[in-house]
Amino acid sequence: MAKKKKLMFQSWFPAAIRWRIEKWQEGRKRKNKLLGLTMIELLIVVAIIAILALLFMFAWRGQQVKAYDAERKEDLRKYINVFEDYYNDNGCYPGEALLAACGSNALSPYLNQVACDPQTGQPYGIVSDCTSFELYAILVNENDDDIVRVGCTYGCGPSGDYNYGVAVGVSLQVSSGSGDSGSDSSDSSDSSDSSDSGDSGDSGGAYACDPDGECNIYSDPEGAGCPVTFSDPVVCQNACDQSSNNWCVQ
Repeated sequence: MAKKKKLMFQSWFPAAIRWRIEKWQEGRKRKNKLLGLTMIELLIVVAIIAILALLFMFAWRGQQVKAYDAERKEDLRKYINVFEDYYNDNGCYPGEALLAACGSNALSPYLNQVACDPQTGQPYGIVSDCTSFELYAILVNENDDDIVRVGCTYGCGPSGDYNYGVAVGVSLQVSSGSGDSGSDSSDSSDSSDSSDSGDSGDSGGAYACDPDGECNIYSDPEGAGCPVTFSDPVVCQNACDQSSNNWCVQ
């Protein structure tokens, strides 16, 4: 009844006014409908942006981890040259205390600043005596191929806490995965020498510099008159290129 009275009341308005009222009502309904669609679209856009932000964050995190690990590897390789220069001048490799002085100039003039882990700021692991040394680091990316290549799949270092390392004059200490840590890689069933040998197929060989200055696998490096052996072919070749004193007799 109320609606009927309303219609009767509006019928008294001139046609032009009624037309404007109807258009205003239609426009209002259309505006409310458009606002509703805009809100839904806005939520969808926000959701898409959030998903893209998460994907970007994970991708950035992965790249950051790779950058840190690459820096760790480069630091250890850099130490090889520094230690060799130190050895040439002093007749011994640097002691463990020098590398433990992370961030200091303890190795000056061979190195301006002792390198630290780029993420934790802690010193790298080192086992050193006068004639040999081992350097260790922890790579964040546990699927890094170099972990398997150097034989540190189950951990390496004296306590087995590291998963990457380089060594000169001695093999890396690697864990066998059976609960034993700190065993020499030459005595381990999955030694770094066998994993590094690639298609050589030798399980008991070691890397050493041949008389031509090339890094090769030696099954009996001592018998071939090799002054030093290596578990990492990259480290081996660097030593071969650096000095003929590292070359084997045969």
